[in-house]
Amino acid sequence: MRRCIAQEKYEQGWTLVETMIVVAVIAVIASMAVPTYTNWLPGNRLKAAGRDVFSTMQKARMLAIKKNQPVDVVFDMSATPHSYFIDTDRDGVWDAGEERYVLADYQSGVDFASPAPNCITSNVGWATNPNTPATKITWNPNGTANNSAVYLENKNKDICYGVSVYISGLVKLRKFDGSRWM
Repeated sequence: MRRCIAQEKYEQGWTLVETMIVVAVIAVIASMAVPTYTNWLPGNRLKAAGRDVFSTMQKARMLAIKKNQPVDVVFDMSATPHSYFIDTDRDGVWDAGEERYVLADYQSGVDFASPAPNCITSNVGWATNPNTPATKITWNPNGTANNSAVYLENKNKDICYGVSVYISGLVKLRKFDGSRWM
């Protein structure tokens, strides 16, 4: 039997209809994923901001121990956008060479909660009064600090992260889910 070579060429590959079906399936899956992604994003950005505040506290503590002099972390809520910085010369002003973090960089409305009734209603496990968040935390050369806390929330105000600093120098990052601190 003889086979037609031209017919074998057409049997290989995908037809236009098959390609259109694959594209349609991908479009349906993508349309289901986009709303989930956009709902997840503000919470994820808030978590990243909370972790960055936590690590900044640790960095300031290590800097105070290393330099054997007090170091401040200043939370600037007077200017928009709000920011915080490690104040090595302790003059209360952000200077060149001092690390500064701007909350607007996180997008999704990440900002300080000062005070926010949606997330600062429970003081369980916190070192300070939750209605008076810190504007400055001072780290001493021995690694201790003033007893304080900083709170962050996103534009939805449904989740809150708190960074608590204890006199001993212990720093804790916690999440408030609407009913309790975790």
